[in-house]
Amino acid sequence: MLQKKNMDNIKGLRSFRPASDELIRSRRLLKRVETKFVLKTEDLEQALENMRSHYAVMMTQSTPLALYESLYYDTQDFQYLSEHLCGKRPRYKVRFRHYIGRGLSFLEIKKKLNNTKIIKQRIPVDYKSEELSKNLDFINAHSPICGNQLLPSVRTRYKRISFVGLNIEERITMDVELYMEQGSKQAKWKEGFIVEVKQIRHNPRTPAMLALRGVGARSLSISKYCVAASLLISSPKIGAYSTKLHQLRRYFDN
Repeated sequence: MLQKKNMDNIKGLRSFRPASDELIRSRRLLKRVETKFVLKTEDLEQALENMRSHYAVMMTQSTPLALYESLYYDTQDFQYLSEHLCGKRPRYKVRFRHYIGRGLSFLEIKKKLNNTKIIKQRIPVDYKSEELSKNLDFINAHSPICGNQLLPSVRTRYKRISFVGLNIEERITMDVELYMEQGSKQAKWKEGFIVEVKQIRHNPRTPAMLALRGVGARSLSISKYCVAASLLISSPKIGAYSTKLHQLRRYFDN
């Protein structure tokens, strides 16, 4: 598993210019289209080299590697998970997300529309707070399921490298060292990156899309919540994800 010091020393990563606060704000893309890939660790440097002149890297406390933690909420019978696994749209995710290096936390609701677009609503909460009962009005305004029906489901932690386009409205995230937890059960993503290319509208010809496909990164509709739930939750509804898990088996260790 890659360690932070090794990530910081990757030649291709060091050659990116740091993203300014102004550029980061202009690339929030809360309404977007997402294309996801699985990138092998050995292909990272070549992909970065092909992206270098077109993107800036986001820095957190002088490092491009940021630690994220999320706690997902679902109903007792995992209605949101079931809707995701059967491909229903619109569909939702409700989670607290903690930006560890920045000391920030948000309650977020992601909605995936029929046209594959993502709309994310979020509000700031006290750092590390996970009290859903304090934010029922926000949840009820943006979620079809009332907040008082939602329970903690799965927790994830991972390290993320984020890039923003210099001259294109695009944001790329590369997640590594994914740790998943549900109750006393745990699973780990042992190698490789989960990559998301976030765009206003789908464009397969941007430098990032071409760089990822150029190194053979696998385009795959993947959800960290669904992967974690499929590995850790015993439910007949999980069977729908078994084929995808088989494709990903080499990447995780549980």
